[in-house]
Amino acid sequence: MCRRKGTLHHFTTPDRFRRRADEADIQVYTFNRHNIRHMFCRTCGCAPFAEGQGPKGPMVEINLRCAEGIDLEALDITEFDGASLLAVFPARPVPSRPGAPRRPGPQ
Repeated sequence: MCRRKGTLHHFTTPDRFRRRADEADIQVYTFNRHNIRHMFCRTCGCAPFAEGQGPKGPMVEINLRCAEGIDLEALDITEFDGASLLAVFPARPVPSRPGAPRRPGPQ
């Protein structure tokens, strides 16, 4: 999905991140293991950042395409094909939460 959206990820720690948007302007979405809270603009739907637990502890992911004052041409960008990870790390079933509706399809 990130490849289709064109997200340009930058990861940092919460102490190095300052959000300017009002809480009322943000919609939160989680999926899979619910370790990361993906934040969306309630008005336009863009996904400027996410918060959660990374491999080294608390982290913030910033979509640099949503950040003001960033010259994307000046950045040294490392390409990463996350879709290919499925060949190395196959998707694991996610345990259902108590009371969660069952999804149709193979179980």
